[in-house]
Amino acid sequence: MSRHTSFPRAKLWQILFTLIMLATCSAALMANRAWADEATPFKGNFTVAVTFIPNVSGCGSGDNCIACLTGNPPGFYIEAQGIGDTSKQGTLFLKIQKCLNPAASAFGSYQGVFTMTAPNGTDSLTGTYIGKNTAGGNAYGFGAFNGDLKITGGNGKFDDAHGHLHFTAVADSNTGAAFYAIEGEVFR
Repeated sequence: MSRHTSFPRAKLWQILFTLIMLATCSAALMANRAWADEATPFKGNFTVAVTFIPNVSGCGSGDNCIACLTGNPPGFYIEAQGIGDTSKQGTLFLKIQKCLNPAASAFGSYQGVFTMTAPNGTDSLTGTYIGKNTAGGNAYGFGAFNGDLKITGGNGKFDDAHGHLHFTAVADSNTGAAFYAIEGEVFR
């Protein structure tokens, strides 16, 4: 008598089908994970209007204005808002809230936060702002500065975004305007 037990063909096909489905799902998940970690280039130019807040009475609520003006050493609070076009993310509104420490570095340095928001109001990138003046300004009120924007989060199509952007900018103290050239990478 043979000890060989036959395995039903239907059961064999069921196991084979299950293994193929698991392999397909695993491959799809790995592809999505790889896509999620890929960098999207970011390149844009922004024009902003700048407001300098020299004393605590000019501060709004919910920002770092008072801490900036009363810090050790005291700084100057600056808010900038404007609009720009980017190569991959489309039109974005830029809002910067920063504190100028005039004693730091040769010409002063900045620390703060930024938000870039799409016109729909829901897609946004947020993060930290660090910069420094690269010159003391000229007789006509123009001053150059540069720095980095570290993306720490986002909403909407930028949900869970992170990345690093570098900016080079020039401000006109006579008109309160500044122009930013920003580039780097956004990861989602």
